[in-house]
Amino acid sequence: GDLILTATDPLSRNYTLGFSLGKGRSFKEYLSGKAFVAEGVQNSISLHRLSLKHGIQMPICHAVYEILHKDLDCHEAFRQLLHRKLPGSE
Repeated sequence: GDLILTATDPLSRNYTLGFSLGKGRSFKEYLSGKAFVAEGVQNSISLHRLSLKHGIQMPICHAVYEILHKDLDCHEAFRQLLHRKLPGSE
């Protein structure tokens, strides 16, 4: 239930953040005037660090991290994900 609501409910912090990013706003723009941050923001940092520490490729998690913390445009991140080389295809 929580997963469904966080992904589909317009009152969900994760949903509103993702919707805002999809509309072309930056994470910094989204944060202006907000008293709270979606829990996915801190989770993206933790996942990024763990994947680097253990050498695990997590391309979607990496893209989310880059969007939130390195100002990568989400449409560009999506394009990069679609055009990346798959493991073992080299």
